[in-house]
Amino acid sequence: MTANERTPGRKMENAVKERGERLYRKAFALSQAGRRVEAGHYLREAAAAGHGPAAYTLATRLFPENGEDGAKEVRLLLETAERAGLAPAAHLLAVMDTHGLGLAGPAPAKGLARIAGWAKNEDPGAMRQLAMLALLEDEECAEATILLAQAAQRGDVPALLVLARARAQGNETARRISLPPLAEKLRTGLARLGHPGIALLENDARDAEDDAVPLKIERQELAAIVETLTALAGRALKIPPEPPRPPDERHVGEGGYEVLQWRNCWSQLACDHVMAIAAPAMRPSMVMDPRDGRMKPHPYRRSLNASLFPWDQDLVSAALEARLAALASRPPEHGEVLSVLCYHPGGEYRPHLDALTAGEGRSGEELARSGQRTHTVLIRLSENFEGGETAFPKAGLQLAVGVGDALLFRNADEAGRPDPLSLHAGMPVLRGVKWMATKWIRERRYRW
Repeated sequence: MTANERTPGRKMENAVKERGERLYRKAFALSQAGRRVEAGHYLREAAAAGHGPAAYTLATRLFPENGEDGAKEVRLLLETAERAGLAPAAHLLAVMDTHGLGLAGPAPAKGLARIAGWAKNEDPGAMRQLAMLALLEDEECAEATILLAQAAQRGDVPALLVLARARAQGNETARRISLPPLAEKLRTGLARLGHPGIALLENDARDAEDDAVPLKIERQELAAIVETLTALAGRALKIPPEPPRPPDERHVGEGGYEVLQWRNCWSQLACDHVMAIAAPAMRPSMVMDPRDGRMKPHPYRRSLNASLFPWDQDLVSAALEARLAALASRPPEHGEVLSVLCYHPGGEYRPHLDALTAGEGRSGEELARSGQRTHTVLIRLSENFEGGETAFPKAGLQLAVGVGDALLFRNADEAGRPDPLSLHAGMPVLRGVKWMATKWIRERRYRW
C-alpha cells in the first residue's frame, strides 16, 4: 500500500468506489434475473456513488423512457459517467449540447469543444466525428483524412468504411494509408445488410497500392490537427445552418403538385457515414397496432429500419439532419428523428400518406403535441441498385435520383389537411440494395 492510499481522503475515495462497484454488480445480477425494479434501485445508488458505468446505464435507460422532459437528469448522470472516463457518455452529451437538450438552447460550440477534447485524448469516436465534420466542409482536407485514419486504426468501424470510400474516390492522402482489417463478425453483419462498404473493402484489399502503410502520429501532432480541424468543423456544425441553395429541379405533376430536388445535398462520404452509424440499429420495419399497442410487421413497408434518436446520433448526423430541415425552411427542432431504410430485392413501401390524421390511433396525440407533418424529405444514400423509384401515383410522377440527392414534398395544405396528391410509394427494388433516409418535418417543435 502506498502512502497516498493510507491517507484518510484516499481511503474514503476508494471505499466509495468499491461500494459503487458492489452496487452495480448487484444491479446487474438482479437485471439478469428479470427483477428490473429492484435493479433500478441499486443502479441509482451506484450512480449516486459516482460509478461511471452505472450512471451511463441509468441515463440510457431513462432517456428513452422520459424523453426531453427528463433531459436534465440524464445530463447529470452522463456528466458523472464522463468524469469517470466513459467516452460514450461524452458523445451523447455532445449531441445533447448541440440540440440544447437539458440546456436553455442549442449549444453546438459546447458539443464540438467536448468532442475536440476527447479527440485530443485519442478517443476514436471523437476523432471520427471531428474528422467527418471537417470533411463535410472540405473533402480534400488532408488533416481530416489523417484523423479519420487514426480513428479507423483504433477500431472505429464508421471511420473505416468512410476511409474506404475516400480511397475509392482517389483521395491522395487516403490512398497512402493502408486500411486495418475489419473483424469477421462485423464484416458478416454488414454484408448481410447489404452495406456498400463491404464491397469497397473487398475491392480495396484487391487493388491496394503497395506503398500504402499504417499511419502513426505523435500526440503533439494529434493536438495540432484537432485544433486545426475544430474551426473547420464549427462551420459544418452551425445550428441552424445557412439557408440552402435553390432547388436544382422542380418536378410538377397533376394539379400543380411539386416535388423539389437538390442534387448532392449530402456527399457520398456523408451518406456512407449515416449508413454506418445506422447499421447496428437496423431492424425489420414494424408498426404499433393502435388497438392493443403491440408491435407488428409494417403492412405497407418491406424493409429494414433504424430511427436515429439522440442516443444513436453523433455530431455529424446532427449537422446533416439540420440541413434537411432547412430545405423545408424549418428550424432543426421541427424535424422528427431521421429514419434510415434498407430495402433488399422485392422490398418496397406501398402507396401511403405521411400526413397525420386525427382519430387514427395515436395520431391525435401527435397532432396535439407537435402539429402536422407538413413536409417530407427523402435522401438517397446508396448506389448500385435497380428499381426503387419514388412514385406519386395521383400526381403522375415517378422519380429516380442520384446518391446524396434530396427530394422535398409537402404532405398537407395550409389548413393542415392531408393532401391526397402527396400519396407516394417506394417502388420495388429489382436488384441490389437500396438505402434511403427519411426526415419528417413537423408544424411545431417535435417532442418525442
